[in-house]
Amino acid sequence: MNFKKVKIKDLVNLINGYSFKSEDWSSEGKKIIRIQNLNNSEAEYNRTTKNVPEKFIVNKGDILIAWAGSLGVYEWHNEEAALLNQHLFKVEFKTNEIDKIYFKYVIYQSLKELEKKARGVGLKHLNKGQINEYEFNLPDINSQIKATSILGKIESLILTRQSTKLLNEEYQTSLFYTMFGDSIINTFNWPQIKLKEATFLISDGTHRTPKYIEDGVIFLSAKNINKNTIDWQNVKYIQETEYASLLTRGNPEKGDILLTKSGSLGRSAVLEKDIKFSFYESIALIKCNKDILNPYFFVSLLRSNAIQYILNDRKKGVAVKHLHLKVLRDLDIILPPIERQNQFEIIYKQVQVLSDKIDDSLKLLNELLEAFVYNTFNPKKPKEKDEIDTLIHDDIQLELFLNTINASDFENDEQYDIAIKKLYRILERTSSINLSNEENLKGIIQRMESDTIILETNKEYKYRLKDEAIKN
Repeated sequence: MNFKKVKIKDLVNLINGYSFKSEDWSSEGKKIIRIQNLNNSEAEYNRTTKNVPEKFIVNKGDILIAWAGSLGVYEWHNEEAALLNQHLFKVEFKTNEIDKIYFKYVIYQSLKELEKKARGVGLKHLNKGQINEYEFNLPDINSQIKATSILGKIESLILTRQSTKLLNEEYQTSLFYTMFGDSIINTFNWPQIKLKEATFLISDGTHRTPKYIEDGVIFLSAKNINKNTIDWQNVKYIQETEYASLLTRGNPEKGDILLTKSGSLGRSAVLEKDIKFSFYESIALIKCNKDILNPYFFVSLLRSNAIQYILNDRKKGVAVKHLHLKVLRDLDIILPPIERQNQFEIIYKQVQVLSDKIDDSLKLLNELLEAFVYNTFNPKKPKEKDEIDTLIHDDIQLELFLNTINASDFENDEQYDIAIKKLYRILERTSSINLSNEENLKGIIQRMESDTIILETNKEYKYRLKDEAIKN
């Protein structure tokens, strides 16, 4: 594959979006494309009847780059022409040397690299110059199309897994409503109870920032609580003595529930293993009375739209969303028979096993995509031949070296030692190449004949074996 060094600016023009003001917005006219519209298909569009230069009009198939806040590269698939807002670039191609889809992957890789560098200097956005000056190896157009075909297949598999994951989550939700109905209108007229009456403890973590250390007892915050899972990788650590002092707020145990109560509210997970850790006040610890309240039933109840609405409707604080423990303790919940809740747990866990497998598959596919993208735009340099490779591939010099070894024609012990060391390296290299390529004829091998070690070229050895096979 042949490459040439190019910069983004050699291939495209980047057109920055128009700076629309709030007074330009209207309920009619063309859509204004903002970053949130590209990241969320359900985000509402602002519209405008304002006349702007043609260069700000976005048509189906145009490539867009978000360069501030949330970085990304997108293709506009909407049939309706729209207008480009600020903090977005529209790509105008200057040459047919680069495939449009391949260019998207180039930008994908460049944004990752540039964002990493920008973090190091505290920047939260990129500028036009940084993207324009990004340099990469551009292969021929056929190689580009081949690469994008492989990348497209990987992305297609990722989308399939994501769809399967979504269907699995929808099934979990559907299962809950089928077994327990709507908790607000209480479809099945279940008994109702305050949450504090069905739990042994509803508490939260320390309200002061602890002293973090490099290694010690795990310390969690709200960012570690995701839907159904707890992130044990990206954690902080505190000293054993500080951990001991925080146990008065509650000792988390297997089967307890962790619920986020600050920032992003209502994310919950069941603690599925006994592990020593403490946590920040952004997390609520809930210990269910398992005789009447199953933890898996309750986290599913917490995730229902009805309960999420109640939790968010009762949050305290404006700048920072915060849910008070009193609201949790006084939360009205339905209380179906524990046998039915336990039955739900069994099915829930079966479905969760499938979800975990999908997550593992997605992780592997994303890693494969990352690796392929990286290797596509960072091709390995051909390995330079060392002295042994050069000798192995030079039949004449190899024959002369072998004759010298066999004749033991050395002027002194030092020459002998050097030659023997070189021979061992040639034998090792030849053996390694033979394992990966049975047709290899280069190098030297050694074999036993009676009680004698015979050295001969790989070519001689394999030709002799072939002749012997024909005679037999």
